[in-house]
Amino acid sequence: VNVEEVLSDIESIHVIEEQHDPEVRVASIAVLPFLDMSPDRDQDYFCEGLADELINTLASLPNLHVASRTSSFRFKSSTLDIREVGKRLNVNTVLEGSVRKAGSNFRITAQLISAVDGYQLWSGKYDRNLEDIFAVQEDIAQSTVTALKVMLSSNDQRVLQRVSTTAIEAYEYYLQIGRAHV
Repeated sequence: VNVEEVLSDIESIHVIEEQHDPEVRVASIAVLPFLDMSPDRDQDYFCEGLADELINTLASLPNLHVASRTSSFRFKSSTLDIREVGKRLNVNTVLEGSVRKAGSNFRITAQLISAVDGYQLWSGKYDRNLEDIFAVQEDIAQSTVTALKVMLSSNDQRVLQRVSTTAIEAYEYYLQIGRAHV
């Protein structure tokens, strides 16, 4: 064993310890698919689309590490403790939520949870109609970033406020049918 190898091993251990220290780690998050709590349980496409949009928005921020959709969606309807989910996805926070639809009205709840200790850091409830879905996504993303205390540039703020479309029917069609072909 030479000295360089030992020093390299010590440095690797130090880096690993820093990555597991919540005070040192970069803010990181996994967005789980929202649960469909609607009476007819027919909003699964909407729940996944909402989480997907939040993942894409948050992933565009340079000071935030976001677990991929594929990795996060593995935990759809999981009964694992949030701390275990966070550990498996190597994130220090998890965003989860639920959707209830009645007619054209939605109640969307979102909770940001510390994956280190399982405690809730922030939660929000949004009672809106379908036409307001983009505003809700923007509100959830902004509230999540605020709770994580992620530093945002003015360009990052614009990213959070970017609306992809205002055609609600087209968006709903995309969520129901189009995403299956992407």
